[in-house]
Amino acid sequence: MSRVRVFVLAASVLAFMAPSVAAESPRSMMFEIHVGPYEPQIDRAFKYSTPYADLFGDETMMMFGFHADYQLFQGFGTVALGGGARFGSVDGMALNLDGTSSSDTTTLHVLPLTASVTYRFDWMARNWDIPIVPYGKVGLTYTVWWVLNGNSEIANTYDLDDVGRAGQGGTFGFHAAGGIQILLDWFGPGMAAEFDTEIGVNNSYLFFEYGYHNVNDFGSASSLDLGNATFSAGLMFEL
Repeated sequence: MSRVRVFVLAASVLAFMAPSVAAESPRSMMFEIHVGPYEPQIDRAFKYSTPYADLFGDETMMMFGFHADYQLFQGFGTVALGGGARFGSVDGMALNLDGTSSSDTTTLHVLPLTASVTYRFDWMARNWDIPIVPYGKVGLTYTVWWVLNGNSEIANTYDLDDVGRAGQGGTFGFHAAGGIQILLDWFGPGMAAEFDTEIGVNNSYLFFEYGYHNVNDFGSASSLDLGNATFSAGLMFEL
């Protein structure tokens, strides 16, 4: 075999093995699924009591959620607008009116709904073959919450002024988060190309995120403080 043929064959093999962004389908949005611990800061608003600790001890709920956004700008990174939802719950033992332990169970459910603006610095991954994409997001949060008793009915709760009310409601706030995406296509470009051709997924990422959530109706003294600061992780798919 001539040297020219060997060179052409080697170049063809390398071209097949190397990741390529030119052949990918158009990308316009990102979808992610994630999981992480969550412990609302309810007790922080109370001076002389610790209702969350009294009912649920040191239990930390696991939050499962998703987020989807549409890319408004693609250039030196991407800017996207989107929304998402998470869900989690924690079980505990209810208290009697005099504060003593009860044999009845209780469960707190929380459903944070978010609207976010996200910036992802994917320029190096797309142009320099560096599979690391840092990103940040900011936005608004509305957390729906409800408390159930042992009969799976809405329980009665008491606010900061010891006024009884149904154990359900919603709390507004904001959030800010930052993290790192790891481009999985870099580890298997052939499989990634097939994933794009058959399903339309341009890129797949593993991500780790740290988020700060301030959810207390912007400082209202009569609201449950459902904010927290925590890590989460999951998978992102660029479509």
